[in-house]
Amino acid sequence: MSRIFASLLTLFLAGFLAAEGGVTLTQEGIDAVGSHLSQFDEFAPNTQMVQRLQSSFDAGQNVTGADANFFLHETSEANFMSQGLDYDAAHAASLELHGASPFSLYAPEVIDANPTLFNNAWRQAAGLAPHQ
Repeated sequence: MSRIFASLLTLFLAGFLAAEGGVTLTQEGIDAVGSHLSQFDEFAPNTQMVQRLQSSFDAGQNVTGADANFFLHETSEANFMSQGLDYDAAHAASLELHGASPFSLYAPEVIDANPTLFNNAWRQAAGLAPHQ
């Protein structure tokens, strides 16, 4: 099976599973997200989101909300980049594919844990009180 076909199949199944009570993670999928993110500078919120995915997988739990959005976004972004799109184009295409807002990709706990990296717009979108 080609890598592109496998990636597209994973995205299709993940989208189907999301509609059926959450996204079912695989270790391969989590590793692919980690590998994709490793090409960029360290960003603590990304690391924390991957840790959340790993914890959910280890506990046998499906992911929903920001965790599912992050996983689907990063998986499809990696797929688009493997097809030759640059980061900006792949990022935008991934957001469009999933109908997601950038504000929906990080869990409220991650936003709250990184106050210098997320402004009040992020906090508001996550349902958190604004910083004073």
